[in-house]
Amino acid sequence: GDEPADSIVGTSGKDDEDDDRRGGVCVPLWLAGAAPWLKGVIVLSTALLVGAIVLIAVAAGLATTSNANASTGPRGSTGATAATPSPFNPEIIVDPASGRPSTLPSKMPSLSQPPSDIPSSTPSQMPSPSPSIRPTYTGETWEPSSQPSNSPTAPSSAPTTSPSSLPTQVPTSSPSKSPSSDPTGSPSTKLSASPTTKLSSSPSMSPTPEQTIVFYLTAGRPRGDTLTYLAGNLTNLPVEPDSFLLHLGDWNSPFSTQCVESAYQTVDALFSNSSVPVYFVPGDNEYNDCPNATLALGYWYTYLLNYPTKYWPAPSFDVQRQYPDYPENFGFVTRRILFIGINLVGGTFNQTEWDARHAANLEWIDTQYNQRRQSFDMMVIFAHASSAVLSNSPFFTSLSLRVRNSYRIRTLMVHRNVRLETWRIDTNQDGINNFDALIVQGDIWPVMRVELGPTLDPFPFDQGNWFTSIVG
Repeated sequence: GDEPADSIVGTSGKDDEDDDRRGGVCVPLWLAGAAPWLKGVIVLSTALLVGAIVLIAVAAGLATTSNANASTGPRGSTGATAATPSPFNPEIIVDPASGRPSTLPSKMPSLSQPPSDIPSSTPSQMPSPSPSIRPTYTGETWEPSSQPSNSPTAPSSAPTTSPSSLPTQVPTSSPSKSPSSDPTGSPSTKLSASPTTKLSSSPSMSPTPEQTIVFYLTAGRPRGDTLTYLAGNLTNLPVEPDSFLLHLGDWNSPFSTQCVESAYQTVDALFSNSSVPVYFVPGDNEYNDCPNATLALGYWYTYLLNYPTKYWPAPSFDVQRQYPDYPENFGFVTRRILFIGINLVGGTFNQTEWDARHAANLEWIDTQYNQRRQSFDMMVIFAHASSAVLSNSPFFTSLSLRVRNSYRIRTLMVHRNVRLETWRIDTNQDGINNFDALIVQGDIWPVMRVELGPTLDPFPFDQGNWFTSIVG
């Protein structure tokens, strides 16, 4: 027979469910019975989730490939862009050490193990920023550094018994008690505070050479051939260190010139051609024998007082003058010799002035001797007149007493000749063995050449043929 309708429907639904199960589809009952729109939402969400996972996987793969290409680059490629290094992170676990260590030092020190006590066979080429706590080698340094250490080692407890063959460049703080066997090659220029008390056993093989000076002397009035030779050869006088020419006076004739100013101008021009500086001391023919002695001396001051620096450079030695009353008197020291020039002439025109000038001359010699005593070993006095002039006897008597009793050094008095005397030397004046007189002949050529030294005795002097022999 026929079944009821509801049984047909129910039977049909059951059969469909059984068919789904037989087909292997297993879904939750709530999904199977859900509304169609809900099923669509669920399906779309699932698809989006799967797609996102796929994109993440693809992006990760591309990033890995890009990093590999950036670090190695394609073979033969140029212009690859450098990758930006990642900041160091000590938390990241690194791969095991490779079999080929890097040649570059790491940016951070290793923290895995303490430093080794054994030096590396391949030491780093870069110095460490701070000194090592442990030295790498405990023996001697084979190749010491060329730079001094900031922390030098302490000195040894005992001095060495084998001194160095090379002297140190730093002097000791205290002098040696034992002199060296050989003289120093660089002697000190300063005086020793404790000079040696031992004399050398033998004299020096290279003694200090004698310091000598060459100078020239003339006197009187040049005329005729003498004037010609003098004017033509003053420029040829040999120039020696500190050499000079000194005129002892009487270059004028008061009867011929009347001591007018032009006479002083003429002698000024004549001697200006000398190759060496020229000094003058007054003679009576240009001073007290003139019609007006005061005016004549004024001309002498004007043209001849500062003559040595008028045409020549200032000398290396200090020239002092007896200012203010007797500036014609001068003094200087060179080559350990004291040279003094004074106004000592023949004839008397005013006894008061004569006595005062003699006293001033002696005072000037005393002053120069006492003030400069440590700088000279011999004294030379230039003057026009000699002791043969009776009016000058008081001066020479006082001077002889000073040389004998006070000065006690070798003294040479230089003056021009009297009348027909020729050039010569008179030794042991007034019986004094250290007092000599050198006489210069006036009115002749050549000038006298003198070579003088404190210990040069006898000393050479010549007013004969020296100029022809030396100059020609």
